[in-house]
Amino acid sequence: MMDIQSSSGSGLDEAQMQMLPPPPGTFVDREELIQHVGDFAVSQGYVVTIKQSKRDRVVVLGCDRGGVYRNRKKADEESSAEQKRRKRSGSRLTNCPFEAVGKKDDGLWVLTIKNGTHNHEPLKDITEHPSARRFSESEIVLIKEMTEAGLKPRQILKRLRQSNPELLSTPKHVYNVKAKLRQGNMTGRNFKSLRPEKSAGRDNHLSIAEPSWRQRYPMRVPNFIGGRLVDSQSFASINVINPATQQVVSQVPLTMNEEFRAAVFAAKRAFPQWRDTPITTRQRIMFKFQELILRDIDKLAISITTEHGKTLKDAHGDVLQGLEVVEHACGLASLQSGEFVTNISSGIDTYTIREPLGVCAGICSFEFPAMIPLWIFPIAVTCGNTFILKPSEKDPGASVMLAELVMEAGLPNGVLNIVHGTNEIINGICDDDDIKAISFVGPNVVGAHVHARASAKGKRIQSNIVAKNHAVVMPDASVGVTINALVAAGFGGAGQKCMSLNMVVFVGGLVPWEEKLAEHAKALKVTSGTELDAELGPVISKQAKEQISKLIQTSVESGAKLVLDGRNIVVAGYENGNFIGPTILSGVTINMECYKEEIFGPVLLCMQADSIEEAINIVNGNKYCNGASIFTTSGAAARKFQTEVEVGQVGINVPISVPQPFSSFISVKPSFAGDVNFDARNLKALKPSIFALRSSYYFSTGVVEPSSSLRSPPRVPNLIGGKFVDSQSSSTIDVINPATQEVVSQLPLTTNEEFKAAVSAAKHAFPAWRNTPITTRQRVMLKLQELIRRDIDKLAMNITTEQGKTLKDAHGDVFRGLEVVEHACGMATLQMGEYVPNVANGIDTFSIREPLGVCAGICPFNFPAMIPLWLHVAIPLS
Repeated sequence: MMDIQSSSGSGLDEAQMQMLPPPPGTFVDREELIQHVGDFAVSQGYVVTIKQSKRDRVVVLGCDRGGVYRNRKKADEESSAEQKRRKRSGSRLTNCPFEAVGKKDDGLWVLTIKNGTHNHEPLKDITEHPSARRFSESEIVLIKEMTEAGLKPRQILKRLRQSNPELLSTPKHVYNVKAKLRQGNMTGRNFKSLRPEKSAGRDNHLSIAEPSWRQRYPMRVPNFIGGRLVDSQSFASINVINPATQQVVSQVPLTMNEEFRAAVFAAKRAFPQWRDTPITTRQRIMFKFQELILRDIDKLAISITTEHGKTLKDAHGDVLQGLEVVEHACGLASLQSGEFVTNISSGIDTYTIREPLGVCAGICSFEFPAMIPLWIFPIAVTCGNTFILKPSEKDPGASVMLAELVMEAGLPNGVLNIVHGTNEIINGICDDDDIKAISFVGPNVVGAHVHARASAKGKRIQSNIVAKNHAVVMPDASVGVTINALVAAGFGGAGQKCMSLNMVVFVGGLVPWEEKLAEHAKALKVTSGTELDAELGPVISKQAKEQISKLIQTSVESGAKLVLDGRNIVVAGYENGNFIGPTILSGVTINMECYKEEIFGPVLLCMQADSIEEAINIVNGNKYCNGASIFTTSGAAARKFQTEVEVGQVGINVPISVPQPFSSFISVKPSFAGDVNFDARNLKALKPSIFALRSSYYFSTGVVEPSSSLRSPPRVPNLIGGKFVDSQSSSTIDVINPATQEVVSQLPLTTNEEFKAAVSAAKHAFPAWRNTPITTRQRVMLKLQELIRRDIDKLAMNITTEQGKTLKDAHGDVFRGLEVVEHACGMATLQMGEYVPNVANGIDTFSIREPLGVCAGICPFNFPAMIPLWLHVAIPLS
């Protein structure tokens, strides 16, 4: 049975804690089991060997713990007499308790971990181990052939090294192999130890090269356990189908219970060390993660479109909306502050400290293959938790790609783990005692089941499930703006999203709007999402298409008017695709099934009301509700709607009201199940949030030397209006190298006119910068911290040359300032104002944090980088 006891108090250091046992599983033969254990062991920094073997029934594998250390020369040699008296150790296995057992059962070999712990440090260089000197199977075959040809050991070894220059074996090793071959004691499969590959270093993170799992056809999507992509040993799998072509994209194995337990064990094992990692270090991994997401955003979008079917534009939006959460996580330290109250009683103070829970889990739906995982795990792990992610089995590719990227960013092994499956894995997540909290996004039946089962086990649970989102259109609404908004929100993503606007209530009459809605909807280009001009892609599966078509037909039979029918659409070149064109039903009533249930397709339901009061009652009467919007030019109507409607998000003249990462996402009624909602201030909960898609501005990394720096000695320029400008002043001060007394540069004394020009430039820039969204300003800071890291050696050399401090201290100078830049990347969290409704009859109060205008900073000489970064980084964002 796997040892899953906590390692606290076991005496293991942090390196040992990361040596994880291989995931248990079932294998076709004994050799495959041994190879699985050996490969995983090498990736963790230890080497396995066979301890006991009954070839047809059982094999016991242990850790070859002593090999490296017994073969190192000791600093103080023992006398030869003492060496003779010392009893030789017959085994290198005696000290390490690790043990894995493989047993043959019903024709298959089943691997279990009897003891998964080690009592030693991992190998820093796996090739130091004596078993690295052993020969591979192919090399033994060559040795046998060359022996039969009459070659001597040295000749054989010379030829082997032609194909393997790094071979560590000696002629004596070749001679021993030849002897065993003559005696019939060695075959190609009969090895005592598994030779590790030199390239399989323990601390290697995943490469950006295409992994082997993505090179197979059809690909088998791997689990991600303990920092490794691990193919499940399960024979059961589900095909991932391209909705536009019906081609099999990949196969998702249904993870076995033993593999799921291995993932939980890896997360539990990684938690103590990750919890104690400083929050600034965790944030820096998120900085790198967001950089890598931007680098590979096109690959992610292609994967999403291929598996899900949404257009490439929507797929990019999927990633960008999730990226906003990663950017928010880069400034999460601001929200982790505890509270302190002094002297609550005589000599007694109180502290509140925010602490991570431990192992958390996320269960994702198919609608946003990148955004929903990014809603969930970046916040959780940055808070210090470890995580088990179960992506949707319909489009898991993006989740695995994100796992590869976050490992490349530096996330330690075991902090994030991914397992695939359906009901059994979901139940396992709900039942496992080591998992402390669960976030769920998905369908109603599953969400209710997860909430009931997990809460019965005492877990924290937030379950975002079925949604019906309404729009109320008043007679005075702007026609063009409203029609464009309804079409985009109703049919975008083929209506397969939790904030899709699928119900419109027209106040005062429906007829004037029907024709305009149908005209705009017909103009949408329906085709495969990979086509550049696509505006509406297929739905996720044949079953989904059938269910949507059935609901449309049921509505027509119940009396609804079919204004636009998209059921029989045929897309040229994609005749087998799961396409449903834009569909509009009018005359819908609250008793129809299409109104009661979530359609999750490109279907817009229209009904009418005589007054705003009736429209509000219709919205409030639906049992599911994420959000509702009103389109009107009347302030009184907007205020009445905002005050009386019972939904989580309210929009006024916007189709979908979606909060930013630093706000909370709230669903009400049965659309949400749980006692902790998605609140940005509640860091002990996981916080999925929905975000608006926006343009992003990223700047060039090119650096051009100003002409003033090409002089000798160079004159230090002013920076005015975005340009380096040499001062016209003839008065200068020499900047002296304190160590050599050489003139480094000349500093002109800026004229009054030049100073006024700088103030005028700052004043001129202020209105536009003030109105720039805080998220865009934060992204400038994200880029700044990236460029500072790139040029830190240049900055340090400049500081040492001018100020005189050591290079080490100069690097520290930059690093301390860099921490302020990193803090500024999360400044939006601190800019939230306050709102109090109805402080008097019909009056609400808002407090809004606004920038002051032009600010200034005056710096001393002692910290040339840190103090400017202290002063000017936070101020432009505030």
